[in-house]
Amino acid sequence: MSIVVCVNNNKESKKAVKSALRYSKKYDLDIVLIHSMIPQIKNINNPNGRLSKESFEEGMERGRDIVDKYIKYINKLDDTCEVSGEVLSTNNHNKIETVINYVDRNDVQHIFVGHRLLDSKKEKVMGSFAKDLVSYSPIPVTVVP
Repeated sequence: MSIVVCVNNNKESKKAVKSALRYSKKYDLDIVLIHSMIPQIKNINNPNGRLSKESFEEGMERGRDIVDKYIKYINKLDDTCEVSGEVLSTNNHNKIETVINYVDRNDVQHIFVGHRLLDSKKEKVMGSFAKDLVSYSPIPVTVVP
């Protein structure tokens, strides 16, 4: 059995990883780090000033770098922990559905996710991945502030 930690390139993910590591040690569970990849908009300094979207390959490479960074971080904290990582493509732009599908297909007991503690106005505009994950997940979710 394993626990999933949803990671991104932010300090909240680092806190979620630390919390998940403590939980995994207590209950003898493997950790799977997942990054749900949506190609990002990038600013290309070209003469016409247009924005473009990163390619699928660039997005997957960016996601792999994020996951690898956290695998190294966990191994530095505890080299006895079984940890792996995956980058999940979210072609439909629904990260929640992507994570839930992963959980449904794998032997996952628990999900950990960081949260940025946005004020309510920003959260209404931007949404909250953690809040939606708690609402739709078939298994327990720990939100780490």
